[in-house]
Amino acid sequence: VMALTSSFPTVDPRPVAKRILVSSTGLATSGGGYTVNNQMGNAFVFNGAARRTGGYGMVSTITLVDEANIIGAVDLYLFAQAVTPASDRSAVSFSDSDMQHYVGTVSFPAPTNLVNNRATSIPALGMSYVCANTSLYGYLVTLTSHTTFNDAANIRIGMINYLY
Repeated sequence: VMALTSSFPTVDPRPVAKRILVSSTGLATSGGGYTVNNQMGNAFVFNGAARRTGGYGMVSTITLVDEANIIGAVDLYLFAQAVTPASDRSAVSFSDSDMQHYVGTVSFPAPTNLVNNRATSIPALGMSYVCANTSLYGYLVTLTSHTTFNDAANIRIGMINYLY
């Protein structure tokens, strides 16, 4: 019997479901508040969104929790690699070269007020993507005016992804 060998790494071809949870960084905790179309904090980096560099997947479900209990509707712009967004509390702006890596926008409706926090989710999203590395990058933009946050990590975004 002759054994076959290969130098190619084995990758299970079946899709894998994975939950990725990321907390915000860089949210303003003092000074003036946020106005409509302001960038909110730094990038949300969803590490492990692909099984290999250049891998792909699909966002199945996405949730947002606001522990400061202040935000309204927001948009999350997803990119296949890190781009150069506006700074916190500045008008959202992406360059033409940034938009070449644009995956899509998740529009969260106004979250449900749960007394101490707010939450919203979008089930059955079905947004496919191809990563430049193994991460997705999200940039959150407010669609309503609101005050500053209690903590720079007051927003958490979780997504269920299928990795192919």
